[in-house]
Amino acid sequence: MRRTIITLDTTDKKYIPVFVVMEELYPDMQDYNAKGLNKHPNSYEQGKDNITISIEEFSEEDPFLLNGGCGKLERIGDYEEEPGNDCYMLLPSNGDGLNTLAEVLPHRECPREVKCIIDSNREVWNILSGDGRLLSQLKNISTRFLGFDLTLFPEHIGNFYWVRYNPYLKKISFKESNNPIGLTGSIVYRQGQQQPLKIIVKDKHSGYLVYTVTKELTGNERVFSLETPLPPHLISIEIQDKDGNVIMFDENIRFIKQIAFEIGVHKMELRLKKQGKKPKDNYEVSIPKYENADKSVIGEKQDEAYNEYFTIADSISRQQADRDALNFVFFDADEKNVQTIVSQAKGTVRKMIETGRNVCYICDPYFNANDFVEYVCYIKNLNLDIRIVVCKSPQDNAEAYNIRLKALKDIANDYNAKMGRTIVECKGLSGFGFHDRFVFADKTGWLMGSSFSEFGHRTTTISKIPASHSNLILDRINGWWES
Repeated sequence: MRRTIITLDTTDKKYIPVFVVMEELYPDMQDYNAKGLNKHPNSYEQGKDNITISIEEFSEEDPFLLNGGCGKLERIGDYEEEPGNDCYMLLPSNGDGLNTLAEVLPHRECPREVKCIIDSNREVWNILSGDGRLLSQLKNISTRFLGFDLTLFPEHIGNFYWVRYNPYLKKISFKESNNPIGLTGSIVYRQGQQQPLKIIVKDKHSGYLVYTVTKELTGNERVFSLETPLPPHLISIEIQDKDGNVIMFDENIRFIKQIAFEIGVHKMELRLKKQGKKPKDNYEVSIPKYENADKSVIGEKQDEAYNEYFTIADSISRQQADRDALNFVFFDADEKNVQTIVSQAKGTVRKMIETGRNVCYICDPYFNANDFVEYVCYIKNLNLDIRIVVCKSPQDNAEAYNIRLKALKDIANDYNAKMGRTIVECKGLSGFGFHDRFVFADKTGWLMGSSFSEFGHRTTTISKIPASHSNLILDRINGWWES
């Protein structure tokens, strides 16, 4: 076993696991020197650094037990297994487009499976995230020894990963073939471990399955070919062992047809000197200017519409689908059709708000009493709490801002009185404020390209916020509201 372990070493000689990867390696994978790395480093030997790393041979059944008589890793939270029940997840060999798990694990060419032990309450990240010194140490040590900045992947901090590799298949690779049309492959087994394999290739065009081709290997092949009815377009590859178990897969594979690149030739430097109203705004900078040299091209360009008529032609239908699903909505201003566009825009925003079941945030620096009538009054769900956040804009003077905020609070109070309970609350944000406009219906958020009062009058858009950023932005908005 090989264990890569990053810990937070405390002053009372406790070791909190920050990131742990345990690999079950075969003799042909022993590509490191474990000499001198068996003992976990002690914080007192590391000077002022509390984040330390160790790469060591590991044979203990207890993953929390440290080598070298250094005790055990300190459990500070609850752990959950994924997928659970002692099962492993098979990772695609060409990376993992679903999440960042493949990015933080060791990069190897052989098929791999992983079992995850998750710091479910993010206890370790909660300790580190509030300490810039510790984050800087973690950034430096992970970049140096692991090749990536672990602070950019907080979802993996505090976790344990058990990784195991295929016992007989070391490497398999594919290339496109023109004669005959299809694929050629090469395979490397571990020494003395040749096994029969079955290869299944599927190809899609315009999102639809076109063909499935299989190839049986006896275990003696080093190279092989696989003919396909059409040149490979968007393929998936699945490899099964003799018992029908999937041991490797790749999806959405495209072969590179052409590489084009150009080199910028440095021509001059522009010296820019900016004089601001305050000393902090003053600076001088030198900006390089380039001209493109001749473009170099390797390979032949393929027709972009290569048998993808429906993928290209249905863009109009997809636009309507995005509008209906509130993923992305574009309002194109038209002086001859203003009222229709304004009506559509208001209806879209009302629909967004109505998707909420518990709490809806409306964040717009310029939200006013008239906007309240146009949007809030149309909400049918009396169980949906509306929280409106405004702020002072650079164009506002204090008097104008206070008048607008008071009018907004007054109409909210009148509305609540008519509804029989407090449904709507309005708050003005102090400090730096915000610029963009947001609507959050429960945990689903949208970024709005203009203020509520401008929708339909100017060309603008509404974009659903990706799930990867929704919690981040919603946490900030909650912080505004609570403060």
